Amino acid sequence: MENPSEEPNDKSGNCIELLQVMLDGQASNEQRGYFDEHIEKCIYCLKEYNLGSEIKELMRIRASKQPVPKDLINTIRTVVLSAK
Repeated sequence: MENPSEEPNDKSGNCIELLQVMLDGQASNEQRGYFDEHIEKCIYCLKEYNLGSEIKELMRIRASKQPVPKDLINTIRTVVLSAK
């Protein structure tokens, strides 16, 4: 495995678009395969994907009016604060 990068590997923005497609659950099998390989080399996209997934889960929980698990709140808080 190559050295993972903290910066986006794809300056064209394609990764950000693919990241959104992945988070929306609309990615094709080919896109999912590419993304899975890509995040092994791109820490930036991995972190963004994990953060987006956690936010999406929080929104789902909030929409169902169930209490948000404390560990999820703490994880999101930690990620957001570390991104500043």
